Amino acid sequence: MKILKKLKNKLKDVKGVDNTIEMTFILVVLFIILATIFGFSHLIYTNYKVTQFANESVRVAELYGEVGTKTYENVDKLKTSIGINPNVTFDKTGKINFLEPIQVTVELPYRLKIPFLDLGFNIRKSATGMSEVYWKDDTK
Repeated sequence: MKILKKLKNKLKDVKGVDNTIEMTFILVVLFIILATIFGFSHLIYTNYKVTQFANESVRVAELYGEVGTKTYENVDKLKTSIGINPNVTFDKTGKINFLEPIQVTVELPYRLKIPFLDLGFNIRKSATGMSEVYWKDDTK
């Protein structure tokens, strides 16, 4: 019985109510901070995936020595394997001779959603490589 009376007195105590309000405020702030951390970590992970996509795309162009149907078929395979669907542009098309540079630009629209903020922007990455195929000139 004494325990129940002490408990009732504690519940009626104003300090207990203040602590409850304070703890609720702290929990709300903590959840906002956690949601922000998760939002930024997803942004960092997506940035990594776009960088990986750009590097793999330029590697495909290096190996084939051209930007054509084979290259775009492999880029489509990369889209499914990496799990993103970016816009891919090469600076050259057609056959690329040995040690000739090639650059790919990969751009992915992204929406960063964190508490009280919703930003839309593009993640853009470029990668540069050199062709590894020697194309014999047939015009001679």
